Amino acid sequence: MVSIRAIAVIASLASSNALFSQSPPIQTRLVLDKETFLSSALTLQIAADNVARTVDQLIPGQVSSYPLMGILCFVAPASWNANKDSNPWSPPITLLGAPRPGEPRASGPYPMRIALAPKVLLPDSIAELVLELAHELGHVKMDARFDSYLVETFAAAVSLKILKDMRFEEERNRVIEYYVNKLPSDLRSAISQTDWKAAAQFWQSEIPQQSVTTASDSRNAFIISGALLLEANQQPVWANLLGAAAISKDCHGAVENKICTPNIDGLSDLTPALVALGYPPGTSFQ
Repeated sequence: MVSIRAIAVIASLASSNALFSQSPPIQTRLVLDKETFLSSALTLQIAADNVARTVDQLIPGQVSSYPLMGILCFVAPASWNANKDSNPWSPPITLLGAPRPGEPRASGPYPMRIALAPKVLLPDSIAELVLELAHELGHVKMDARFDSYLVETFAAAVSLKILKDMRFEEERNRVIEYYVNKLPSDLRSAISQTDWKAAAQFWQSEIPQQSVTTASDSRNAFIISGALLLEANQQPVWANLLGAAAISKDCHGAVENKICTPNIDGLSDLTPALVALGYPPGTSFQ
């Protein structure tokens, strides 16, 4: 059930001249599954459209994998949220190809779906919906067929930016505080002292331990710390994220969802962002 306060927030967003008065037509089409969103579907559809519009303004255009029929969004079954540290479909997640067991009946015709966590249905959960959708649409813009620790970091940066642009500062601050407190003490100290050089060095040292195959608090803390590094350096140039995930190498996994190593040498348009994350410019990385 969506509360009266949540409806008021949506109405405020919909009437905002800053967001909508001169916006181009929505390029990214999201369709909320009525079976899993239940009575909240209509109200949350408005919020989802607002997120899609804001992401389209941030990163114009679409990659070739974007389906012209749009993207189905559904609330993942509770079983997907159990044991999330080892569940490969732990929400939120963008899914491509054939539907997985547990997806709603509406998934069939959609080659791309976004599964959201059940907590998006809680009262006053609009900010959570914005957070999850913004992250996943970051993947869609970069090309959701490919993933890596760097792609996850950029997607986290998109979600923090969208929360700020849509004026969900409280949720944004909550997310940052929660995950910064999960970081190793050295990195947490560097961030609190805005010692971004030390934070970048520590972030780089953590790369070998990162896995994008499963969700965990430690992984999410790592990518949020990278997003904060980017923000502190006013990076990235958002439009340059379009298609960035496909600039990868050493990919493995399913045809439609590959886990890769980022091809740092091929991301020349994002060099300032990479430098902010501690990559020395002009250096090849294996």
